[in-house]
Amino acid sequence: MRLSLAFEMQRPVLDDHAVIEDTLAQCVLADEMGFDAVWFVEHHFLTSFSMSPCPEVIFGALSRLTKRIRLGFGVVILPYHHPVRVAERVAMVDHMSGGRVEFGTGRSAPYEQTGMGIDPRDTRAMWEESLRLKRTMRLAWLWNLVGRLYPKAKREEFRRMSGIVLLRRA
Repeated sequence: MRLSLAFEMQRPVLDDHAVIEDTLAQCVLADEMGFDAVWFVEHHFLTSFSMSPCPEVIFGALSRLTKRIRLGFGVVILPYHHPVRVAERVAMVDHMSGGRVEFGTGRSAPYEQTGMGIDPRDTRAMWEESLRLKRTMRLAWLWNLVGRLYPKAKREEFRRMSGIVLLRRA
């Protein structure tokens, strides 16, 4: 049996710093106690409930503070992010953590989608296209990728990118 913890970084109090510090301490303890993974959601505009808009930032800290626990994106909201940026963020955390990343995707809820300026009716197509491009990223140069909703990256833009764009594991 595998045991994991899921974090939404709930806000029982409005002290954001305390929530962050408590969350990091809980994850370090979970690593020490032998839990297999910690998973973080991505939420936006839920100010009285959750403060987890960018799990990769927390994972940057946890990659340095923990030794073996896996770090799970549960989930990355694909319609909010360009597929190349998602690949870069996940790959960077994977490198920093020594290959401990788990990756999940999703579309979010209409409340958050509308807040991001995205028509909820478009999110399924955006999610599917992003997944298709992510699979292709493992096989092709990024400047050859073309999607209807995510435009082709120019070769000059690609050269300015960080270069950490391919996932280490299949």
